Amino acid sequence: MDKDLNSEIPLDSNSNAELIYNYVNSSIEILRKGIDSLNTKLSALIGFDALLIRFSSDLPKQCLIPEWPFFSDPISAYFCSYLRIFSCIFLLISITLGFWGFSPRSGGTLVNPDELIEKCLYVSKESYYRSLLIESQETYNDFLLIRKSKSRLLRLAVVFLGFATLLSGLDILLGFS
Repeated sequence: MDKDLNSEIPLDSNSNAELIYNYVNSSIEILRKGIDSLNTKLSALIGFDALLIRFSSDLPKQCLIPEWPFFSDPISAYFCSYLRIFSCIFLLISITLGFWGFSPRSGGTLVNPDELIEKCLYVSKESYYRSLLIESQETYNDFLLIRKSKSRLLRLAVVFLGFATLLSGLDILLGFS
């Protein structure tokens, strides 16, 4: 933090360090709310996956498939069972991705108040804001990476949930025949 206080930028009354610091902090708050929102969506997805896994056990075990040229008799007899198996596999992948995305990650930097008192008590306001700005920038970058990671995992989990839902729907339709 010492090198931050002795910046090469000259201090003057027109410095925007406080303005930039406030902007970065509001951006961090927006990222934090986005991460909270992603956590809510991931927990809902996990619950929905668990519910669908339970309901997939009630899917038809056998179904009648018309004589299609690309289905042999042994495959057509167990086609609905294969659909159930793949549907459950996709749901398990989706729930695993959800748990992985929901797992806690550390991010952000906390500045020790004792360090601030020791090193920043008698420095100018602008120097103080500059040093806090550097710490806030690290927090912003950490939160941005966490949000991207959670977002990517949620997107993948939803894709696998979609595949599982399509297979379960096909299984149900074929079970009616």
